[in-house]
Amino acid sequence: MELLSYIGSLSMRRPSLVERATDLVDEHKTLDKMEAEMAQRTQALVYRLRNDKINFSEFKRIAADETITTALAGYMLGRKSDKINDTEFAKASQTLAYLWKFFEGIKQSLENGRLNNQDYQEYDPYELVEILEAYEGDIDDDTIQEILDNIPSSDLGQGNAGLSTPASWEGVESRLSRYLVTPMYGAMTAGEMLAALTGGQRQMRRLSRHDKRRCDDCAMYDAMGWVPIGTLPPPGQRCACHDRCRCQVIYQ
Repeated sequence: MELLSYIGSLSMRRPSLVERATDLVDEHKTLDKMEAEMAQRTQALVYRLRNDKINFSEFKRIAADETITTALAGYMLGRKSDKINDTEFAKASQTLAYLWKFFEGIKQSLENGRLNNQDYQEYDPYELVEILEAYEGDIDDDTIQEILDNIPSSDLGQGNAGLSTPASWEGVESRLSRYLVTPMYGAMTAGEMLAALTGGQRQMRRLSRHDKRRCDDCAMYDAMGWVPIGTLPPPGQRCACHDRCRCQVIYQ
């Protein structure tokens, strides 16, 4: 299924997607519990693809559906309402272009044997050591996997940086989980903003974590203090952190 074909089907499938989002919120109720649920769904979906229990086209459709569902659930959670307007439904699909780019990477890794051959080598191990030594921050399994995922394929670039493709099935799972969950955070913030305006609040403040992982953009937004609602973008938008943004927004 191609991206344009999928987007073209959304208007007809809107009622079912909204119903799925409503069920997600009703059953899990909080952002943390919904994120945990999506992590389990991602694990199951990747397992099915890895073990040939689902074809790649169906994998893409289900993953895209889950992305839309979580975004809609985020709006509902933020506004504390199960009503979705046309603007919100349209915005729920705004990350699909990035998701389809990731699909291309998965497909390429499947075709060149990168995912299914444990002996497949495409990087210099000394290069990996240099990358890990230069990394500033805590090194855990997820961080190491992220670094592995972003090592360019020697088959693609001939010495130049090529398309970033998953290095392992664990990498597929962790990155797909972020694609599915990230829209939920932004949508929830947008829903909270609308609820704040409706409730008579007029100012917002974007608070960042004051540590070395904070990007310059988030530091700038934090330093702006209280501003009129709508002045600042939601966490994860217009900042170098993207889906790893840890900012929060408060209102008064």
